[in-house]
Amino acid sequence: MKNTGRRLVANVLIDGRIGGPQRRIVQVGTLLREMGWDTLVVFPPMGPELPDYLTRHGFRYGQLSLSRMRRRYKIFGLLRYAARLPFEVWALMRLYRAHQVDLVHANSMFALHAVIAARLSGRPVVWHFNDMALPRFLCILITATLGGLATIRAYSCRQVRIYQRDRNEARSALLYPPVDLEKFRPGQSAHTGGDQWPELARRENEVILVAVGNVNPLKGYHYLVEALAELRGLDTPWRMIIAGAKLDTAEDYLRALQSRIRELGMEDRFHFLGAVDEVPAVLAACDIFVLSSQSESGPMVLLEAMACGKAPVASDVGLVREVIEDNVSGLVTPPRDSAALAAALKKMISDSAFRIAVSRRTRAAIGHKFTVQGAAEAHHAVYTRLLGGD
Repeated sequence: MKNTGRRLVANVLIDGRIGGPQRRIVQVGTLLREMGWDTLVVFPPMGPELPDYLTRHGFRYGQLSLSRMRRRYKIFGLLRYAARLPFEVWALMRLYRAHQVDLVHANSMFALHAVIAARLSGRPVVWHFNDMALPRFLCILITATLGGLATIRAYSCRQVRIYQRDRNEARSALLYPPVDLEKFRPGQSAHTGGDQWPELARRENEVILVAVGNVNPLKGYHYLVEALAELRGLDTPWRMIIAGAKLDTAEDYLRALQSRIRELGMEDRFHFLGAVDEVPAVLAACDIFVLSSQSESGPMVLLEAMACGKAPVASDVGLVREVIEDNVSGLVTPPRDSAALAAALKKMISDSAFRIAVSRRTRAAIGHKFTVQGAAEAHHAVYTRLLGGD
């Protein structure tokens, strides 16, 4: 039952696991309560982790069977998605009515069923686009043909809006992924990470690099391996830590990475930790944060590393250029360029004075719009505008 005098947002997700959008909803939704907004999170059942997470933070949720597109088996997936669409639209419309939802926030390009259900039930809808991994022509086509269904189209950074060629700023908004500056901060103890993961225990005069992200080709780890292969002879010793889930869908990719690392004789320099819950502890134990992604719509983890005062070397994807000033608060390289990445990493590893100077600037480089408070204010502004408020 809806709380009298308050407004209810249905945040619809097509992934029932915990990730960036799920954390954003909880972080932002917690502050939105103080601004008069309640949040109902709707997602497909995919285990107890997300329901438990929402319950711990005091959020209501509803679970529905919602189709999502997969990059594998594209034709079958598209046919299945289309066949189930009418039934899922109807189920969502019933849910909106039952909970007296005021507006809908659809958190994926493929949350089309949530958008259609909102419009058919007379509710305004924010359609949040946060994927640059799909072919650009497809993103442009979806925006041009279906984007008009949204009351407002939201993008996770400027690059995503440019990628989808959306020039209608009157019907769009930027809703950035936020970083919790209380949770991620400099000066946190690295002992916890070293105790939990022996791989993080620092050796004498060693520089530790870390990348955080699931092990899949989009993260560009194969470019990172080739870049670091050029730095095996550096006088400064270094070690690379990759903290990210080893996905069943990318087992071949992980095996290929490990095989190439062995071939290059770098087994003692590379460590795959797998999925980690205590990201601040991992970041605290490192000196340099590396983002080698081919494509990103954020990423939030870059903001988290910079909030912890870590010197970043990042490929020019997503919001990277919006938060990093090259050669001031980090080093930016072209994506898919191992040579450029190697040169940037060499500078950051070898030049300790430069690395320390960069690390002292990173937290200050995070603007208000990238904080949880800033994100909550941006969401509040969009939601209020949709409902005709001041």
